[in-house]
Amino acid sequence: MNKRILYVVASITIGVLVAAGILFVFENIIHKVYATPQAIDLIVQKQKLKEVITAEEREFVEKFTKRGDGFMILMFMVFAYVVSSMIGGGTAAKIARTNGILKGLIVGFIFTGLCYINTRLMWHPQWFVIASLVAPVPCAIIGSSFAVYWVKEDEAAEPEMLPEEEEPLFQLTNDDDK
Repeated sequence: MNKRILYVVASITIGVLVAAGILFVFENIIHKVYATPQAIDLIVQKQKLKEVITAEEREFVEKFTKRGDGFMILMFMVFAYVVSSMIGGGTAAKIARTNGILKGLIVGFIFTGLCYINTRLMWHPQWFVIASLVAPVPCAIIGSSFAVYWVKEDEAAEPEMLPEEEEPLFQLTNDDDK
């Protein structure tokens, strides 16, 4: 029983960490290709979460998202959310071995919560907020479904990895056979 709980907790934790790591790599690629403009100070944005951003910042962000490169960068971020939640859900399902799709669903919900926090920290266009909140759960389910299928294929290919059958504690015998 304790080993099963450990598998569940470890699979979900590792799935979320894998998804966050993949998203971190994608974000670093984006920041290397297109540096954050000086008109938006990310540290100040985080400090004034509840305050309204200035008109200059809002104007810059609106122009940025209407231009082609800003839209493509945000689309690349949605793609990063999709890929990272698929791989995170698949990792959780692969480690869990039982009810893998449920573990992928949990990873998807946790990742959706993290995406929600991200969309609250800075102003984003409405389409990006909706896409980042809708995409992780179905993609994590798809990734965990693939992983569950692959786990069954791996077990069928390597029968020595399956647990051996245990002998029963007692056997019923017929007295007539003696």
